[in-house]
Amino acid sequence: MTPAQMNAVVGKELRQIPRGPRGSAQRMYRSVYNNYRLNSLGAHPEVHSTEDAHDAARRIVRQTYPKFEPVITVET
Repeated sequence: MTPAQMNAVVGKELRQIPRGPRGSAQRMYRSVYNNYRLNSLGAHPEVHSTEDAHDAARRIVRQTYPKFEPVITVET
């Protein structure tokens, strides 16, 4: 998969994760998810699926915001 294809896949997924205000836990979650998800699509992934990327992002954000629950919308 080319980098452009990877960005397209992740960009589509990010539409389901609202940004939130600057400096918020939600925005941090979105950023961390983006990084892990791109990694999962690469040649040597640390995580292997969308769910793994969500779990990793949630774990990272909860180090700073222990009670954080991400806002994720479902496209219909």
